[in-house]
Amino acid sequence: EGGGKATETAVPGPDVCTMLPKEEADRLVPAAQVVKGSRDNESFKTFSCNWSNQRISYGEYWRSREIDVKVQQHLGQGAKTGRAMAQNSYEFDYGSAKFRETSKPKLRKDEKEYVSPVRDIPGVGDGAYAQYTWRRSGNLLWYSYGQAFARVHDMTIEVKYQASQQRKDAQILSNKTVQSITEENAIREVTGLIKHFAKGVADWQSKH
Repeated sequence: EGGGKATETAVPGPDVCTMLPKEEADRLVPAAQVVKGSRDNESFKTFSCNWSNQRISYGEYWRSREIDVKVQQHLGQGAKTGRAMAQNSYEFDYGSAKFRETSKPKLRKDEKEYVSPVRDIPGVGDGAYAQYTWRRSGNLLWYSYGQAFARVHDMTIEVKYQASQQRKDAQILSNKTVQSITEENAIREVTGLIKHFAKGVADWQSKH
């Protein structure tokens, strides 16, 4: 997935990076590197934007922040409209999310995972929900993130926000002293984010 101008002309569609107000992007991911992408396949067109800064100095901590957004415009297939295909995709993702909140994946002894219940988000597009995932693996990995999904007519939107911090004097390649985003904060932030992108997509659709 290339960013920048090369792909911009390749697939005409919404510019996802402009849908998030700058002050909101700066608050969530200070001094972010922003990468835009687009690609095309037979079933849908994908427009993406990623805001990332993995090394933010904050007192005694290094902080890591990332927002990743994918907007997919679903194409009609046979007798099914793009809108119907988008609804199928959204319902499939929703079903997977509901399954994840109760399924118990096979974990190794040194792994832990928590997946929150699905939270429906009223009044956004034609349907929206959020979910939180926290995972720890051995002494190496420790991360958590919020995700939100929405459908607006023939487009589906997926937003992911990941945030953590670790003491600067921590061992390299160790998850000791890592603190990662809490469920409450992650759900709040992705709920706010999905509203911006659902509005941006609806605005784009009204002009095209």
